[in-house]
Amino acid sequence: KRERMNTAPASTLTTTQTGTTLLHTLLPSSTTLIGSSAAHDDDDDDSGSGEHNDASCDFHVTTANVVIGVGLLCVIVLAHAPQWLKTIRWKSHMGLSFWSVWINAVGNACLTISSFIDRYERLECCRQISFIECHKGILVQDQIALNTCCVLVTYSLALFYYQRDNTQQSRNAYAWTWFGFFSMIAFIVVFLGLALG
Repeated sequence: KRERMNTAPASTLTTTQTGTTLLHTLLPSSTTLIGSSAAHDDDDDDSGSGEHNDASCDFHVTTANVVIGVGLLCVIVLAHAPQWLKTIRWKSHMGLSFWSVWINAVGNACLTISSFIDRYERLECCRQISFIECHKGILVQDQIALNTCCVLVTYSLALFYYQRDNTQQSRNAYAWTWFGFFSMIAFIVVFLGLALG
């Protein structure tokens, strides 16, 4: 009986130790596998998101496209320059219709705002990349915006050199010209702010 009592706990202890040893052997390996798989998934997610961000902000603009785009920017300025020189040389707004310039400016402003909304994701990328790389991808938007700015310069020069007399009609026309200028600026600022904000 004593032998049975002495040997029984030993066998039980041996079984328990064997089970514990198996658990300690299996659990760390399974934990390691789970941890490694989770880390691998995190790495995949991080690398995937990084590749996605890089791909979305990589505009793939060729050198030829940049040269053509910059050339068109120069052409836009040269197209407006003769009117600027004429207004400055004559120091007069004569021969220029403020109403036509105002409609042209508002139309270009609408086109600029629409273009920025259409390419808003590229504008977001401009916060992450350099100035030059940014404008390589939005050359079309730069051209539209530059044309709007050139029209505003034409309007401003004509307003600065506006020739008026002391008649009421001339004073009214001059007042409406200033109203058109400020309304045009307000339109551009408000709608461009709403579009990009």
